[in-house]
Amino acid sequence: MRPPLYLIRHGETEWNRANRIQGWNDSPLTETGRKQARLVAGILAREIDDHADIAIYCSPLGRARQTAAVICEELGWNTARCRYDEALREMNTGDWDGLTFIEVEAAFPEDLDRFRNDSWRNRPTGGESYAMLAERIKGWLSGLPESGPAVVISHGIAGQVFRGLYLGLGEAETVSLEQPQDVVYRLEGGRLTELVST
Repeated sequence: MRPPLYLIRHGETEWNRANRIQGWNDSPLTETGRKQARLVAGILAREIDDHADIAIYCSPLGRARQTAAVICEELGWNTARCRYDEALREMNTGDWDGLTFIEVEAAFPEDLDRFRNDSWRNRPTGGESYAMLAERIKGWLSGLPESGPAVVISHGIAGQVFRGLYLGLGEAETVSLEQPQDVVYRLEGGRLTELVST
């Protein structure tokens, strides 16, 4: 059996707070986001016995890198251990990046309607669909070494797809999964456990 994976979403960002779509664009963590990353580090400290063997995989986007840096600092890990992988980036939201959903509705009403009706197959204007993201994450998972536990720092929609694929969920279930920023998901033996700060 593969050792556990610990899946984490980046902490809250300025655009999360402003309800702006980020996709492949970026905004810095807020103080709340840094606090969430410290809470996640505490969960990992409780959960992982031997930190020396842990692999750290991270999206290359700035908000995920910032979250990784806070976690590593809290745990005394060297950030040089982080392996940044394009496959762990958030879903590409194309022309919707930086907009609120109200702004998307005004600028791209038909595309938004199609996306809301079937977000698995339809995509943001100029972006990628959940199905395209799922193929990217499937490819990453299939190449993941089986040696030792791993921490994976990614994003909201990418995290939904990651968990949905791991658990074998249907499309609608996957799209409806929550996207918390202060939780660690332990994926082990085909099961998912939600770990929260105590």
